[in-house]
Amino acid sequence: MMVNRRSIVEHPFGNLKQWIFGNGRFLSRQLKGTRAEMALAVQAYNLKRAIQVLGAQKLMALSKRLPNSPCVSQTDTH
Repeated sequence: MMVNRRSIVEHPFGNLKQWIFGNGRFLSRQLKGTRAEMALAVQAYNLKRAIQVLGAQKLMALSKRLPNSPCVSQTDTH
């Protein structure tokens, strides 16, 4: 069970390290900046995966249902 869990969990971290961080190191030197950098990297990874799984059109359609969505302009009041 641990081998299966490890293989599921390590895949996103391997992708983050390779794709987003490039060389696997943080650019920030302090903990506050490193936390922010990691949060942005995880958000980018999640968005990339959502686009791969759902497709860009469906993801935008779903995000338009959310309040304060950046996909809905201020003039789109129905």
